[in-house]
Amino acid sequence: MDMNTISLVGRLAAKPSLKLYIKKDGTEGARTFFRLAVTRLSDRGEKDRSKRRANFIPVVCWGGLAKRVAQYLDKGVEVSVIGELIAESKVIEGSNPVAYNEYTNVQATDVQFGRRPNKATSDTAGIAAEIAELKSRLDSDHAPAAATVGNPFRA
Repeated sequence: MDMNTISLVGRLAAKPSLKLYIKKDGTEGARTFFRLAVTRLSDRGEKDRSKRRANFIPVVCWGGLAKRVAQYLDKGVEVSVIGELIAESKVIEGSNPVAYNEYTNVQATDVQFGRRPNKATSDTAGIAAEIAELKSRLDSDHAPAAATVGNPFRA
């Protein structure tokens, strides 16, 4: 029996990178790449967070999933990734003896969005400004609740 399934939970090490391209059939394709920071199993019990080590796993996803990941995720967001481990070797041209470049990544088939990182307390002014803006938009742009149609949080 062959099975190639991998499941990871970690935090994004940086903002995902989206690339749009045109497929051979003329339709638009999308690819998103990101690195997932996952605490090493041997360090999970370490109480001092500064001593924990992490593996940075390259992850790629395609199509609609790629667009959603690029749109909604940012550095520090916790995610669960399910996918397939891809390992490839390519011969380095002109090397004698023959040498290889090794590539390993996870091709995601499902990404579940988790908790966002804790905001620093120094950013409370920015959060308060966002809340005030949302309140003013709700008050000025919408009729009383009984007459509201659609999503009141959309601009």
